[in-house]
Amino acid sequence: MSAEGSVYLELLKALPAQYPRDPSAPGVHASYLGPRDGFYASVKRFTEPYGKGELVVCSAKGATLGDALARVAKAWLAKGGQHPKLASAVLAYEESRALAEVVPGGGRTE
Repeated sequence: MSAEGSVYLELLKALPAQYPRDPSAPGVHASYLGPRDGFYASVKRFTEPYGKGELVVCSAKGATLGDALARVAKAWLAKGGQHPKLASAVLAYEESRALAEVVPGGGRTE
């Protein structure tokens, strides 16, 4: 599984574990905003059954879907979300992105 896929999967697993009493399962929303604005991701909870009473817990944008997911996961963790595997997945994603930016010869892209 890709690093961004791991972030998404662990975030999806973490939310119902964090909010077991919510009347509808919490989730992640992701959207493509276009070539100029990239991607948007948010963590949502619901105050009523069947996905009604939507509450956005946190949101983030990124140039790639993985960036948006990693940023929203970090925002959720910073707000008190607890899930060690999610924190590890975010770190692995960030390390994979840093390695992808390294160019031959030891320099970095700008």
